[in-house]
Amino acid sequence: MRAGPGNGLSMEFDVQFAEYLPSTTASGLKVLIHDNGVKPFPEDGGIMAGTGAATSVAVKKTRIIQPASPYADCIAKVDVNNKDKNLFAEFGFAYSLNACQKSCVQKHIYKSCQCCSINFPCNEDALQHSTGIVAREDNTIPICNTTNHETFYCVDTIEADFSKNKLECIKNCPPACEQSCFSTTVSSASWPTREYRQTLLKRHGLDQNVTQLLETGERSFLKLEIYYDSLILDKIVGQPAFTWNKLLSDIGGQLGLLLGFSILTAIEILELVVMDLGLGIGLKSLWKRQIQKENC
Repeated sequence: MRAGPGNGLSMEFDVQFAEYLPSTTASGLKVLIHDNGVKPFPEDGGIMAGTGAATSVAVKKTRIIQPASPYADCIAKVDVNNKDKNLFAEFGFAYSLNACQKSCVQKHIYKSCQCCSINFPCNEDALQHSTGIVAREDNTIPICNTTNHETFYCVDTIEADFSKNKLECIKNCPPACEQSCFSTTVSSASWPTREYRQTLLKRHGLDQNVTQLLETGERSFLKLEIYYDSLILDKIVGQPAFTWNKLLSDIGGQLGLLLGFSILTAIEILELVVMDLGLGIGLKSLWKRQIQKENC
C-alpha cells in the first residue's frame, strides 16, 4: 500500500439523473469515510460528490485511545456490544456515539408511541429491557404507522426533541474509548471532458444527439477518487494523570521535602538521645558525686 492519488480507489458512476424525483434539488453521491465495523450515518456528515465533476478525497487517519472508567467517561472495548445502548449491535456494528444517540431515539419512540420507527433497528429484547415496558403477547413490537395522525405526531415530536438535544438519554451516551477519526482534503475538477464524455456515453450504450449527450454527462456522470494522503497514522493515547503508585510516591516526596525526614535523620536523632544525652547525663551524675565526696 502506498499513498497518493494513483494508489487509491478510483470509481466512475452513473447516478441515473433521469430517475430522480422532481423534488430532488441536487445530483450526486454522499461519501462517508468510517472505520470498519462502525455503523455509518450519512445524514450526520460526509462529503458531497456532485455530477459533472471529478472529486478527489485525500484521507488522513487519527486513532484516539482513552483510558476507561474511572479515568474517563467512555465506553470500553469490552462493552461495545451492549445492546441497551447500541441497538445496531445485533447487525455486527460496534458502539459509537451516533449509534447510541439513534438508539436513544428508538427507545423514546417505543416508550411514548408503543411502536418502532422504521429508520432504526427494532430489537424487542433490548427495548423491553432498557425501557421496562413489556411488548405484546407475541413479544413483537409493531412498526410505527405514520399514516395515522396520532402516531405521526408522536414520532415527529420525539424526532424534533432529538434534533434540539432535549432527550434525556442522549446525555448518557459517552464516546467510545477507542475510535478512529478521518480528516479529509477535498478537491474537484470538471469531468468528463468533451472528448471523453462521448466515449463514456457510448460505453454505456447511449445513442442520443449531441445536446442530450452533454446534458446526460453533466447530470448523471461523476468520478470519485479516494486515497491516503499519508501512510503515517496519528495516535493519541490518553493516560491517567495520577495512579496510586505515583500518588504515594508524590506524597512521600513531599513529606521528605517539607519535614526533611529520612533514615539517616532518624539514626542521628537516636544517636543524640542514646549516646550524647545519655553520656552527658552519666558524666553529670558522676561529677555531682565527686563534688559531694570532696565536701565531705
